[in-house]
Amino acid sequence: MTKPIKLTSEETITWEQITDDIKDADQLELFIENNIISQYHDFKEFFNAYVAENGLVLSEIMKKSNIDKGYFYNIVNGDRQPKRDKIICLCVGAGMDVKHLNRALRLGKFSKLDPKDERDLRIKYAINNGVKDVVAINIMLEEADLDILA
Repeated sequence: MTKPIKLTSEETITWEQITDDIKDADQLELFIENNIISQYHDFKEFFNAYVAENGLVLSEIMKKSNIDKGYFYNIVNGDRQPKRDKIICLCVGAGMDVKHLNRALRLGKFSKLDPKDERDLRIKYAINNGVKDVVAINIMLEEADLDILA
C-alpha cells in the first residue's frame, strides 16, 4: 500500500520536489486525489475555476454545451446540481480534455467515463479528437443508435 502524500501550506517542500519522486501509478493517483481534486469542494467550484483559469466566456460555453440559458446559469451559480449528462455537456462546451472531464464527474459525485460502456467510449473518442460541441457528439451518438446527451 502506498503512503498518502498530502501537502500543507506550512511545508517548505515544493510541489515540484514532491512530484519528482512519484514513481508508481498508485502513488500518482493518491497524490492527485489528495492535492488536486480535493482542492475543489464541488463541481461548480471546479468548473468556475477552470473557466477563469482558461479565460473562457460563459455564453460561448453555453452555446457549445447545448444547455438552456436559465438552466446553464443555475448550474454555474450553484443553484442547481447537474446530472451526469449535464456535467459532460458543460465540460465538452468548455473544451475540457477527458482527464478534466473525469475530474468534474468525480466532483459531481458521478462515475467517470467508462471505456467498457459504448456510449461513454464514443464520447471519450469524440473529446480525444477535439470535438468541443455537444450537438456534434449527439449526432455521432444518434447515428450509433445510442442515447444522446440530454
